[in-house]
Amino acid sequence: MTGIILDSVLMLLLVAALAYGVRLEKKLTTLRAGQLAFANAVTELNQAAGRAENALVSLRQSGEEAD
Repeated sequence: MTGIILDSVLMLLLVAALAYGVRLEKKLTTLRAGQLAFANAVTELNQAAGRAENALVSLRQSGEEAD
């Protein structure tokens, strides 16, 4: 009788662990998608900073030529 009770408790714990694993997998999938979006945003920001730096160099050269 005690064995059946312990087996039942173990089964319930395993089902709870499985449900928690499924929830965790969904959250990790969402996190990975967000991480990819963040990486793309950082890449775009880096490119924009490079273009701004080039524009400043060009503007300085134009200012020096005007003097």
